[in-house]
Amino acid sequence: MTNKAALVGIKVIIVFENWTSQTCRKCNQRGTRRTLGLFVCKTCGEESADRNAFSNIAYGALGYISKVG
Repeated sequence: MTNKAALVGIKVIIVFENWTSQTCRKCNQRGTRRTLGLFVCKTCGEESADRNAFSNIAYGALGYISKVG
């Protein structure tokens, strides 16, 4: 996939998804997943596990972009 993106001039940023669905996007502490779709942080409360993981991945990409740019 990265080869095809490079052919058309699209830059690909690889962000590892390790722990993204189990780390709170707000306070960066490890939480738990009670059910498949629910993430629970002891400090911040409950949130959608998918939204939490997506936010962590997006922040990882933004952090990379800000260091390079």
